[in-house]
Amino acid sequence: MVVDLSKVNELQELEEQFARLADIDIGIVINNAGTLSRGPYVTIEPEGLVRDLNVDLCAIFTINRILVPRLRNR
Repeated sequence: MVVDLSKVNELQELEEQFARLADIDIGIVINNAGTLSRGPYVTIEPEGLVRDLNVDLCAIFTINRILVPRLRNR
């Protein structure tokens, strides 16, 4: 799966992709994605902050919301 975790629409597509892979046994989830805009906070463009939040928080919440039920059932 190739997904740009900084884009909300691709996070939504991720849920659809996981639904198509419902029969795959998943036993662990590892988050190794992350981003950080560099420089003084007041100079960071709003788009950079949104990108950081999408990758660092929204993606994790989305993936966990999708996969935790599977992990619990396992």
